[in-house]
Amino acid sequence: MDKLHSSELGTFLRKERTKRNVSIVDLSNGLVSASMLQKIEKGERPIEKRICQRMLERLGATNFFYENYVSQQEYEAWKLREWILNALDVEDTSTAWELLQQYEETYGAENKVEKQFCLIMRVQCMQQEKKPTEEWLPVLKQALYETMPNALHKPLDSLILAAEELNLIVEYVYYQEELSSVELYEELFSYASRMDIWSQAKLCPKIALFFSKWVNAQEENLPLEEVATLAERANRMCNDSIEALRIHAKIYFLLEVFEEKKNLISLLMKQKLDAETKKRKNRQYRAELKKMEQFGTLLQSLYTKYNIPAHTCAYTCFYRENEVYSINEVLYARRLMFGFKREDLEDICTSRTLQRIELGQTNVQGYIQKSLFQKFGLSPELYHSQICTDKEEVIQLEREYRLASNSKYLTHTKQLLQQLKSMLSMENLQNKQYIMCEEAQLGFLGRELSKAEYVQQLKEALELTVPYEAVMKPMEDVRLKNGRMQPRVKYLTIKELKIIEELMKLAEGEEKRAYIQMVLDYYNQIEKQQLLPSVMIMYSFIVGNAQSWVGNLGEYTLSDSLNHTLLRESLKVRRVNRMHSFWYNLLWNAEQRREKLSSAENVPDRGQRLQDCILLAQYAQEDFATEDYRKKLTKYKRN
Repeated sequence: MDKLHSSELGTFLRKERTKRNVSIVDLSNGLVSASMLQKIEKGERPIEKRICQRMLERLGATNFFYENYVSQQEYEAWKLREWILNALDVEDTSTAWELLQQYEETYGAENKVEKQFCLIMRVQCMQQEKKPTEEWLPVLKQALYETMPNALHKPLDSLILAAEELNLIVEYVYYQEELSSVELYEELFSYASRMDIWSQAKLCPKIALFFSKWVNAQEENLPLEEVATLAERANRMCNDSIEALRIHAKIYFLLEVFEEKKNLISLLMKQKLDAETKKRKNRQYRAELKKMEQFGTLLQSLYTKYNIPAHTCAYTCFYRENEVYSINEVLYARRLMFGFKREDLEDICTSRTLQRIELGQTNVQGYIQKSLFQKFGLSPELYHSQICTDKEEVIQLEREYRLASNSKYLTHTKQLLQQLKSMLSMENLQNKQYIMCEEAQLGFLGRELSKAEYVQQLKEALELTVPYEAVMKPMEDVRLKNGRMQPRVKYLTIKELKIIEELMKLAEGEEKRAYIQMVLDYYNQIEKQQLLPSVMIMYSFIVGNAQSWVGNLGEYTLSDSLNHTLLRESLKVRRVNRMHSFWYNLLWNAEQRREKLSSAENVPDRGQRLQDCILLAQYAQEDFATEDYRKKLTKYKRN
């Protein structure tokens, strides 16, 4: 597997570690020796990419919104991991075993992180096959000790853990029953609650689920009042975990939490309390049960409709990686988009070298990668977000600006943007593109720019990094010198895709159709590789908008197909953002077919569908959509 040798990377690791007041010993624990990490931070030693990634995860420096460029070898390994996770998420265990065997033979022994992954996938496969606990529990323990040799012998708060590592401790504590205790579960929950919001959304509901199961099992062993006290604590933990899920619009382990929460409430309703208190609390509990029943029934029906297992896999969500791309394939795609022949780039590397790079036959040397990326309008950093900076105060300011941009206070938002602009390097094309787009959008919102002027500025911003015509050109096959046909591929950054989405929103008629087709073709190349889960944030945003416009153009069948894909893929990754919109649009398309095409198909009940959409939008805390569905439902009932 790749080894990264970079003084910049070592400096970044040291900066993140010292910023979080983590010692070299604690960060390196179970991964590399402390002396080795010292040399890595000084740029004197390379580091294996997966080890580096685990260290960054331990530090909470996740790359969730970052584009992640890797070598061809690492990309092939990542794809194989994704396919294993895909198979397990739909309980295709035989395929998962087959892919896992292939992965183990190729990558499984390279480092502790790889060994741990392989062991955990084995545990997941055995659990899905319903093997006895005594068969897979030793494998789980072995996996835990791979990177956390002291995990069960040191205070939890003294450990620096990544989310997947804490998950292994949670699993082991639950199934090794003598380790379970109220204090330990609450300590685990407290640790998870201090992690980043994405880790919280995965870990908090799982810990609440296991704690609730443990408490419910005590009913036969303890007096009712003692069990009820525990049930109160478990119920609060369940409520906190549901809020953690809602903040991130996720549904990891949600139905399982609902099941155990119902049992907890049943226990709590048996308490001996004074009549007034009992009446008040039981009213509250019945309201909770009703909400859970309504939303749980809706989710279960969607899982059934799209043939997705309703219960969340124990491990797979912890190993998903988003926006991962092969450096080799990106270079090939961008070269074609820019219209360069290999000979045109001889000042950077020979044609033969570039050919071998594009075919994945060799890794790209650092200076060649940076030079080619800059030639093709890409930031030379292998990890970055929408802005390119390593200054924490600038990153925080950009977050503050994004929050302000969702408000009505344009003056304050503009001030923040100008402050951000003054702190960013405008020599970096990605930063310049970001600022140019934001200034244009604020100008349009403030009515300082006409629609035509706004569109023109967006196109100019896009062309800072990629030719507009290259973006819109159909992806037909390319004829090679030997006569064979090779698929033309595209690669666009997240920011470039967002510009295209904005242009698509503003366009009309045939121009809108051209944008929609370009977007669908782009994501079709990803879907063919079974990699949609890795781009779901952008896919649900861009294709989620495209499907609505497709319906508006009268192409109801295509819109239906896109909505079904969006719903299915969202359920797979336990994501409910905008799911209400996809579910409503299926109703709208059916009503339009009946009205405009005299279709005889069965149309879903409008009242029930609107109630479903209210539940989905409420859960995802999308207040504007919730209110819109309520108005539609009121109007429907009046008619």
